[in-house]
Amino acid sequence: MKTWGGHQQTEKTKVKISEAYKGKVLSQEIKDKISLTSKNRTVSEEIKAKLSLAMLNKIPGLETREKMSKSHSKATMVTNITNNQMTMYSSIKEAALELNTTSTKIRRHIEKKTVMFDLYLITIYSNN
Repeated sequence: MKTWGGHQQTEKTKVKISEAYKGKVLSQEIKDKISLTSKNRTVSEEIKAKLSLAMLNKIPGLETREKMSKSHSKATMVTNITNNQMTMYSSIKEAALELNTTSTKIRRHIEKKTVMFDLYLITIYSNN
């Protein structure tokens, strides 16, 4: 295993260090000092490139992808104009699957504010 500091701790040592720090509460002064040293640190372009390359090869886990999907999805309101029945979907993609169409087509109708299939008026729902 490659190490940054040149010295690799054994598992036994890691456990001892961990146990020694458990339960300790840092004062606000110490927290501020740690924060300040992190904020004033300059990172070379070489290190930035290495970090960027490392992040490019990472694939988010399933739970992370679900969280990302939820945070980017837009609640969608579909109104049937013949009977004024409104249906709420958690995302444009979900609405597209239910209406048997593509999310691109739904986005286009939302943007142009047109009726889809001569039946549905689709809007982005916001509770503001």
